[in-house]
Amino acid sequence: MLAKYKLVKNQNITPSIISLSLERAVNQPMISFQPGQYATISYYKHGRRSAERCFSIASSPTSQNGVEFGIRVAGKFTQALQKLPEGSTMLVRGPYGGFVFDAQYEKRVVLCAGGIGITPFMSMIRYAAATGIDNEITLIYSIRNQDEIAYYDELNEIITNHKNIRVFFIIGEGTIDKVHLSHYMYSGRITPEILERACNGLFGLTSFFLCGPPPFMGAVKSMLSASGTPNRNVITEEFSQGKQKGKKHGWPFYVYVVGGAGAMAVSASIMVNDMLKTIPKTILPSQLENTNSKPISSRQDELDALINSLASQLSTGGDSPTLISVNQEVADAEAKIAQITSQPTAVNNKSSGSSGSASSTPTSSSTGSTGSSSSTPTTSTPAPTPTPTPAPAPKCTTSASGVTTCI
Repeated sequence: MLAKYKLVKNQNITPSIISLSLERAVNQPMISFQPGQYATISYYKHGRRSAERCFSIASSPTSQNGVEFGIRVAGKFTQALQKLPEGSTMLVRGPYGGFVFDAQYEKRVVLCAGGIGITPFMSMIRYAAATGIDNEITLIYSIRNQDEIAYYDELNEIITNHKNIRVFFIIGEGTIDKVHLSHYMYSGRITPEILERACNGLFGLTSFFLCGPPPFMGAVKSMLSASGTPNRNVITEEFSQGKQKGKKHGWPFYVYVVGGAGAMAVSASIMVNDMLKTIPKTILPSQLENTNSKPISSRQDELDALINSLASQLSTGGDSPTLISVNQEVADAEAKIAQITSQPTAVNNKSSGSSGSASSTPTSSSTGSTGSSSSTPTTSTPAPTPTPTPAPAPKCTTSASGVTTCI
């Protein structure tokens, strides 16, 4: 959820930590969060929206109209936040995260904060104080020096009015003369003895929330593991505000992106159109051709000229070379038939005498002893003249282009 807020208070609570108090703008939705969650914030500068950065929420969810952030100043973005004047419009998006204190199930809690890791724990402690729950809550607050103790006065007031809430201050270096609660004050670093005292030795019955720089987190987790604390009882969230590495996406950026995309689309359209113009129409699909246009291919012109010349030859009665050759063969065959028909009938048998050959053979019959005889000549039937087989008539076909072929 994204909502507009107005910056109502911007102050330094330590030399390196600022507190931003925001008030929900009119007709804007409220950010509903749980103790321990975070949100993203951004602002406007010269009419342009800044990048978004994640920060833990320090206020209690019981505060309906406002939200507070604790921020360590360590980069350009946080330096810009430090300089924002009161009344500035800010955008809050969220909430996010599962680093949440559940008062119904976690009756004994130890909160281990390292440096700016105090921020989500302030939301939990403020919520516990505002609702009056009786959960046993102990805060172990490890800081570099006493000047870096954030929310000191408020914490002192809370532990005074709520006996179920305790705070252990661990000062890494320097003096501790400004801290009044000397019996909850330690110098140096967190130790297994401090952890045991914070949970009264009940490691298995206590939920440990850890938030801070990675070295701090690693050291506390190792000590809890050595003490036999179950892993399910340890809830962690690393907290490290690195430098801004992402680009700021504002209105000019989107204008450049959209403009570039539009220019590319127009260029592609022109290029495709020019390419289509260079392709011959004879190889284009029929749906891309104009049915009313005339072909312009030189090859098509040659084919048309050939067809027209063949048509003109047929119209003038001229025969093709193939047809002339077939007609000549037919004429030769007819002449051969006429020659065979005009020749005389051949003689079937030849005479064996020297005088030549006779056309008939006589049959003799004897009439008695007188020696007289008579012969009756027999005329032979001539052989039938063979009938010539006529040559088959040529079969001619005419193609669609007008060319006649005979076989």
